[in-house]
Amino acid sequence: MALVKVDKCPKCGRKRGEKHIATTKRPSIKTMMRWMDEGRAKATDGCWVEPDGTCPHGHISWIKRLGYI
Repeated sequence: MALVKVDKCPKCGRKRGEKHIATTKRPSIKTMMRWMDEGRAKATDGCWVEPDGTCPHGHISWIKRLGYI
């Protein structure tokens, strides 16, 4: 579990421990494949994270959220 560094997400308004709402458009499979090749991915709020990572606000990567890893 990732360390969430804020009490309330500035992007989706959810509090620590609540499920976050995606604030960015779902990426294409081609885009996610490119991210995997680069060793990074965008989280559901637009932050850059590792492909299996979570941003400081608590959002997981799109690749993880969509079940590709």
